[in-house]
Amino acid sequence: DIAKAISLDPKNASAYGTRANAWENKGDRARALADHNEAVNRDPKSADWYGARASFFRNSGEWDRALADYNEAIRLEPNSPSRYGSRGDLWRDKSDYDRAMLDYDKAIGLNPRYAAAYDARSQVWRTRRQVDRAAADCQGERGAAAGGALHEQGGVERAHLRRSPEAGGRRRAGAHVDGSGAEASVLHPEASGIEVDAVDELGGEDG
Repeated sequence: DIAKAISLDPKNASAYGTRANAWENKGDRARALADHNEAVNRDPKSADWYGARASFFRNSGEWDRALADYNEAIRLEPNSPSRYGSRGDLWRDKSDYDRAMLDYDKAIGLNPRYAAAYDARSQVWRTRRQVDRAAADCQGERGAAAGGALHEQGGVERAHLRRSPEAGGRRRAGAHVDGSGAEASVLHPEASGIEVDAVDELGGEDG
């Protein structure tokens, strides 16, 4: 269980990240943030934990704090398409479409088979009523997906796409997956061998 994993290895950032996810799914955002912070503190050179905490802040509407963490994730992994895609989603939430497009363009430039970025960019084109460009990106998305790119968003940056009740039904923030598979263990914490649904084994007392 997660609490045992942490007790056996208190420096295990992955265990804290997984438990943060579980707390968030349970609706305990205070404990979730505490564990996101612990994950960052235990492994400050990993972009994964900054990206995870950024998505937590984005879901909370704390956009300035989210942006700071997305920027740090990009600093640590400047060639990761998914980092730019995730920050682009934040800019899109803020209706800063110019900056969103710059990040989606960067993501696609780094990985032309990055289906999620084509999809996200097409949404901006549709918002701007540029239907032809939106259609072109939909074609790019299908071609990228057919070429083998993963097309999912989720992650310790969240496990799966959900709707966020606190965001009025808006799609909850998550990590982009760029087709390399590099973030699979982050997107699916259960791959680490820790049972993410074992809420009773998280450690601590329920409030």
